[in-house]
Amino acid sequence: MEKYPTPVVMLSSLTRQGTDETLKALEYGAVDYVLKPSGAISLDLAKVKTELIDKVKAAAYAKLLKPEVTEATINYNVTKSKKVILIGASTGGPQAIEKILLALPPAIPPTLIVQHMPPTFTKCFADRLARGCKFEVKEAEEGDYIIKNRVLIAPGGYHMTAGKDERVHINTDPPVHSVRPAVDPMVQTAAEVYKSETIGVVLTGMGRDGANGLKAIKQKGGLTIAQDEKTSTIFGMPKVAIDEGYVNKILSLSRIPNEMMQACQT
Repeated sequence: MEKYPTPVVMLSSLTRQGTDETLKALEYGAVDYVLKPSGAISLDLAKVKTELIDKVKAAAYAKLLKPEVTEATINYNVTKSKKVILIGASTGGPQAIEKILLALPPAIPPTLIVQHMPPTFTKCFADRLARGCKFEVKEAEEGDYIIKNRVLIAPGGYHMTAGKDERVHINTDPPVHSVRPAVDPMVQTAAEVYKSETIGVVLTGMGRDGANGLKAIKQKGGLTIAQDEKTSTIFGMPKVAIDEGYVNKILSLSRIPNEMMQACQT
């Protein structure tokens, strides 16, 4: 990828080894992945025909840039701020999320993340992030508290919502925008609870997930941010939110960490 940047789609088995290898490939620059329908040797790949074709076509137009993200220069005032950060992403999201979190200071607001991923993947993803971050990162479990210096990743196969009890709740309601977890249920419920204290960020990805969530935040007076086209692997989710008028700021990936910390001071 360093010498000859090439769009890559991983065809992966849903095992611990397959998950680790796929996440490593995404870190190195693979665009996306498709899960084999029945294990390492799948003779029934026709079951994922449509998904594989769609992702290969999307990969052909994906940006293979690796934008650098500088560390946030603004420290977070733990005692005063009541902000909550909400991040949603899909294709290209794992790399973008990792860059953002690694750029944040040790003290951060409560942070909830939805990355479109299946079971097993989200646990491994959270564990990989936890090893490099200066704060707690974990796959969310039912009833986990939404607290400062903690990042909760929605578990694959489940929607994650924010409750008035300041905890996350996990459910298997029908998919939203054909995905579960989806960004919108998480962001919409958090906007209802935290209102103007919410900071919503929609990153790279296909589809329109996250736009309705940013609409809810904007209506409550919170801050909405979308990743710009230049640094997005796939400029789908951010574009929809921008086009529908729900975004306050359109930023390159490198500017998002500092902007979030700046917003936490107001």
